[in-house]
Amino acid sequence: ALGWNKVVNVNKDFYKDVEEHTLPNYDALVTNPPYSFDHIEKILNFCQKNRQCKCFALLLPNYSYRSRFFKEYFDSNFSEGVSYKPFFIAPVERYVYCRPMSCETSKFIEKETRDYITSAKGQHSPFLSSWLVYCHTDTERIFSELLVEEKMHKDFVVARTHKGCKWKLKKRSGSR
Repeated sequence: ALGWNKVVNVNKDFYKDVEEHTLPNYDALVTNPPYSFDHIEKILNFCQKNRQCKCFALLLPNYSYRSRFFKEYFDSNFSEGVSYKPFFIAPVERYVYCRPMSCETSKFIEKETRDYITSAKGQHSPFLSSWLVYCHTDTERIFSELLVEEKMHKDFVVARTHKGCKWKLKKRSGSR
């Protein structure tokens, strides 16, 4: 549990718990929210409005970092005068995802021969994704520690900006 003594990993409706004020107390929010509809905006709004959310790591699709909403979110919450700014962690190897069973027979997946399908078990990688990380007063310490780890381990890159991660990935692998 990476140093935390109490970890909650239950399949619950997060937004229902937010609405009903039944979220458990927590030190860090680590999540891979659904990428459909307005889920990315909802989780970013939650992190912005909820003062309890002092530390978060959100696995988001890279295309979200180019959105107008993300730029507005980032600019309004982490402008020049803010001491602690989030950073990004990107895997060197593209994450693959398991297709939900509910999609097995749906029109959602029309062909098994699409380029991003990588196995018969339904693992696929339709887009690149990376982590947005913020831990209030611990952000700088964690970022510095990860920069040291990045030099020893070649499976991720860390940077202040998403563009910085892309540059490091290109430099490391020669493509992306």
